[in-house]
Amino acid sequence: MFIDLHKDYPGNLIFLHIKGEENSQWVERVTHEDQSFTDKEHHGHHSFYDNKFCVYDWHSHYLPHGQFEIPISFLLQHHLPGSFSEHEDHKWSADIHYYLEAELKSNDHHVESMRYRQDLCVRELLEKSIQPVHAE
Repeated sequence: MFIDLHKDYPGNLIFLHIKGEENSQWVERVTHEDQSFTDKEHHGHHSFYDNKFCVYDWHSHYLPHGQFEIPISFLLQHHLPGSFSEHEDHKWSADIHYYLEAELKSNDHHVESMRYRQDLCVRELLEKSIQPVHAE
């Protein structure tokens, strides 16, 4: 994580928020007794992973101006589904996506917390029984 502050900032805690969501949309064609039809749209949204934790505490009431590099690492749970997105034009769509949000928390209610959000691509863990195939 890289922070570039041009002036002192009234905050001392940096949080990392990781969120996983799934979205779906599809159209159901309903046929009536008179053989006419209507299209009914369905939408789904579900948040299935939400984790927020403090990655750094300056132990002061403000963060001085300057440039800071904070190494971070974290492990995700092994059962999480991988990122994906599929769709068929105007018929259906489905996706699973993750994002990270870093927050430099303000301790002054007159100053907004600083936030930066970035997409995160998650790949599923391969089972140990799966072996690589080598070309001969």
